[in-house]
Amino acid sequence: MAEEKTRQAEASLQKIKDAKEHAQKRTQRAQEQAQEQEGRNNTLRAAESEIRGKMEREQTTARQLAEMNQKARQTLREMQKQLEVLKPYLSKAEQKQLEEQQKQLEREWDEPERD
Repeated sequence: MAEEKTRQAEASLQKIKDAKEHAQKRTQRAQEQAQEQEGRNNTLRAAESEIRGKMEREQTTARQLAEMNQKARQTLREMQKQLEVLKPYLSKAEQKQLEEQQKQLEREWDEPERD
């Protein structure tokens, strides 16, 4: 009877050891997966930061370009007003040439940029 109890105790002890070893392996695997995920998260955070920085720079550039465009259009309008004042002093051929140049400029301004 004592031998049977000893064998049962040894079997129970082996089961406990096996369960402990299995739990340790699962814990180690979970820790490795957590480290891998943390590495992926860090990579994603770095990429997100880079993208955010690029977007901010592009937005700044877009605002600057819009301001420059607005100023250029204002300058063009002012020049057109000045030309209208001078137009009566030009010959018919010069007036026609001026009108063609103005139309060409307006077309260029109104065309979207193609890159």
